[in-house]
Amino acid sequence: MDEFILLLINGHHNVWLNEFMWSVTGTLPWVCFFLSLLWLVLKNNRRKEALLVFFCVALTVLLADQLCASLIKPWVARLRPTHDPSIMSRIQTVNDYVGGLYSFPSNHASNTFAVATFFSLLVRHWRMSLTCFSWASLSCYSRMYLGVHYPSDIFCGACIGAIIGFGCYRLYRYTARRMQLRGHYYHSMTFTSSGYSVDDLDVVSVAFLATLVVMLF
Repeated sequence: MDEFILLLINGHHNVWLNEFMWSVTGTLPWVCFFLSLLWLVLKNNRRKEALLVFFCVALTVLLADQLCASLIKPWVARLRPTHDPSIMSRIQTVNDYVGGLYSFPSNHASNTFAVATFFSLLVRHWRMSLTCFSWASLSCYSRMYLGVHYPSDIFCGACIGAIIGFGCYRLYRYTARRMQLRGHYYHSMTFTSSGYSVDDLDVVSVAFLATLVVMLF
């Protein structure tokens, strides 16, 4: 089933999708989106709390990335589809990209779902969750389209990332309470339950959509 789904996704290449997915899978094209998250945190928090958020986000990415790359991948040693002799001849690549030797679990899935989970819990608004998880899911799909990950690589990586994102958010909440950094917020049309301005979420959504438009055209 793993190979079937991978080949189904990877087997429908065209020039336009190749360029789009190549952009999606990268980091640099998403700079505008990342900067909007940075702006959101800075605008809605005092300096000490913003620094705590940035520390926890950095810890989230570090744990998600290194757990997969340095511990699980060498231990499981599952060959990437583009390196596996049993399937590599049927994989279509883009720009001759084949990735590293091992594929399980996906670092892209772990990193993006860790960040998406953290920010979703941090802001606590459906629009933020939709934007972040759309970004994470699109990034994951691009890895299968490029032929460098099996669906199970993606699924397990996403689960690992979500768990790490949740854990780092709980660490943030615990530390914020101990440092008495945040006050009490209430549900309203203006602010989320965690105290973030609902209007400011438009900036993040627009940055995400604008990035997609640039990639598409």
